[in-house]
Amino acid sequence: MVLGFEGGGSHGHAIVADGTGRVCGVGEIGDSTNWEDVGIEAAGAAAKACVRGALQDAGVQPEDVSASVFSLAGVDFPLDVDLLGGIPLAIGLSALGGALGQGRAAGAALEGIARNPQASGKIFVPMIVGLALIESLVIYGLLIAFQLFGKIG
Repeated sequence: MVLGFEGGGSHGHAIVADGTGRVCGVGEIGDSTNWEDVGIEAAGAAAKACVRGALQDAGVQPEDVSASVFSLAGVDFPLDVDLLGGIPLAIGLSALGGALGQGRAAGAALEGIARNPQASGKIFVPMIVGLALIESLVIYGLLIAFQLFGKIG
C-alpha cells in the first residue's frame, strides 16, 4: 500500500492505493494543514486525522504502508525547513535509502533467478522478507521523524 497526502491552507486530502494504483481509501479534512496559518500543533493534528481517515477507509494499518509522499503548504522557504529541524530531509533520506536498498536487493534476486531459474523458489521468499525489513526501516524513520516533531506518541 502507498499513501499520498496533500495539505493546504484550507483542507487536506489523503489517498491510500495498492500496488496497481487502485484507490483503496480516501481521507479528507476541511481544516488547514498549513502550520504557518494555524500553528504546528493544529496543522499536525489535522494532517494526522486526514491520514487516519484514509487508512481507516482502506481498512489498513500504518505498518501496511510501504511508501508515502507528502505535499505540505507552508514548507516553502529555508526558514521553514530550519524551523522543522531537518525533519523533511530525514524523511527524504530515509525513503531514498530504502529505495536504493530495495532496488539492489530485488536486482540481485532477479539476477540470481536469471542465472539459475530452478532456485527461484529458494530466492523469492528471502527476497520478500528482506524487502519487508528494508521497508520497515523506512517506516520507522517516518515514525521517528513524526515523534521527534511531536505529532504522535
